[in-house]
Amino acid sequence: MKGVCLTENGALALREFPVPPVTEGMVKIRTRFAGVCSTDVGYWKNGSEKLRLPVILGHEMSGVIEETAPDVTEFQAGDRVIVTNDYHLCGKCRFCRRGQINMCVERRSIGSAENGAMAEFMVVPARMVLHLPDAVSFEEGALAEVIACGVHAMEQMAHAQPGQVVLVMGPGIMGITAAMAAQAMGCTVVLAGLSRDAGRLDFARQLRIPYVVDTEKEDLPALLHKLTDGYGADIAAECTGSYGGLETCFRLTAKCGTVVQIAIPHGRYETDVSPVIKKELRYVGSYAKTMPDWMTTLRLMEEGKLDCRLLISEKLPLERYEEAFTQTAEAKAFKILFDLNE
Repeated sequence: MKGVCLTENGALALREFPVPPVTEGMVKIRTRFAGVCSTDVGYWKNGSEKLRLPVILGHEMSGVIEETAPDVTEFQAGDRVIVTNDYHLCGKCRFCRRGQINMCVERRSIGSAENGAMAEFMVVPARMVLHLPDAVSFEEGALAEVIACGVHAMEQMAHAQPGQVVLVMGPGIMGITAAMAAQAMGCTVVLAGLSRDAGRLDFARQLRIPYVVDTEKEDLPALLHKLTDGYGADIAAECTGSYGGLETCFRLTAKCGTVVQIAIPHGRYETDVSPVIKKELRYVGSYAKTMPDWMTTLRLMEEGKLDCRLLISEKLPLERYEEAFTQTAEAKAFKILFDLNE
């Protein structure tokens, strides 16, 4: 099978790989679509301690079951599926026992420590496979992973409730998906960015996010004051990875509100955390997702509350992997999917 991988030297390449055997507890999936994520680009550009090279990249996918091990009864050939990221979980640590599988001390993920989705086939534990609802297309299914990250931030970490006002700083993929998740949960969403983000802010308007603000041209504090009777946002999601974004979140969140850090900060910086104390803010991080987040995401997709088709910029064959990665790295595309339907 063909697969886009990071080589032993950390370079991108399209290589031939043997299809692994389907052993006990495993299923073989023919990939239909695989997404290019900023995390994949980060592995390519910067490397990571998580990588075991060479490795097939990709952790966003949809496909069809082609073969199952004899002991696997919950799937059969022809089933439409997606996969979670968690190839290996210990099942014993305090985090696994509490369902916080994203924190497992032995967690190994596809696309970094194990071969991932940018290949014609995957052979993975049946435990990490989920049925794709009939009402959700293969293209949408390949986006479930990135949407589930936004759902995790809003539902599990920020405890978003219908009617709350949610400020999202940053219109990148994490900001957009967090905004979509909050809106699907019945929140009023304000998405903010800079003038250089004009294209992405326009895109957010196409997604019908109700309040989209260029902070260099519009008065974000005044808008939040109007929407909240002067209290400030109930929840602020920091999706820029910048000092300025975090400072704005602290400043514009209501007393006793929540600031959730989704973007990994760029480098080191200093910030004044006194608002966390003086306003009794909850400042929490959000990393990846857990099984309830996958379930919520698929349900919202099935109900039509999360229409993510507009997120897809282009569908390309694996052979155009260099173009796909370059466009993603240069922010010239929002979400590129590899199309393996041929």
